[in-house]
Amino acid sequence: MTPMFFGTGAHRLFGMYAPAHAGRAQRRAVVLCPAWGDEYLSAHRAMRQLAHQLAGVGVDVLRFDYYGTGDSAGELHEATLAGWQDDIERAIGELRDTAGAERVGVIGLRLGASLAASLVARKPGIADSLGLWDPVCSGEAYLRELERIASQGAGAPAPEHRAAEGTLEIDGFALTPALAGEIEAIDLRALVPKLAVPARIVVSGSEVACRDLRAMFAEGAEVECIPSPPIWLNDANFRPGAVPVDVLRRITAWFP
Repeated sequence: MTPMFFGTGAHRLFGMYAPAHAGRAQRRAVVLCPAWGDEYLSAHRAMRQLAHQLAGVGVDVLRFDYYGTGDSAGELHEATLAGWQDDIERAIGELRDTAGAERVGVIGLRLGASLAASLVARKPGIADSLGLWDPVCSGEAYLRELERIASQGAGAPAPEHRAAEGTLEIDGFALTPALAGEIEAIDLRALVPKLAVPARIVVSGSEVACRDLRAMFAEGAEVECIPSPPIWLNDANFRPGAVPVDVLRRITAWFP
């Protein structure tokens, strides 16, 4: 894998490029869109392994850090979800240039899945395929979970609602009111009619979550439930940094 920076001026983004191990008549390429916050850290090893496996079946892969996160430029308090969608678009353009790929898809985990779907819905033709791994379907529900985590860390009861004037500290990650407001507005169901490419979705949670996503997408997606620990969570019930082998194998099989 090759580390790289891309973008312009003060908006430099850090990425890791994994070139395809095997040549193909038509080059395929995929941008991996990570989760956010502690979920990003917990899932980092699995995302790296996914990139390695995809490269092994002939797919060029670029995984990267959003602006204000990881090794990319900027500070988290400057970040917006709209800006992170633009970062995905920059990553797609960079991968096209670097790999000479004719077809570029996007695969996102958790919040990254929601960002990828939002970009594809907003800009038809930006990607030729869309993969969602345990996507955040309701921003409001996701935000309340973040608030609960923040409150537990502070030793206080979970708030009934976000304080508009306050910045939440969640496992060392600052969630500003502006970013929280954007997250709260996420509604994957509303994006479904706007998606110009079929989505492939893998759910490592309960069959209930899988059934809900099938109902949400109707005929517009392939949804598969693969029971697996939620590797994006820092949970004492399973080994930190665990790799969900079956999930990664299924995602890799999207590229025969």
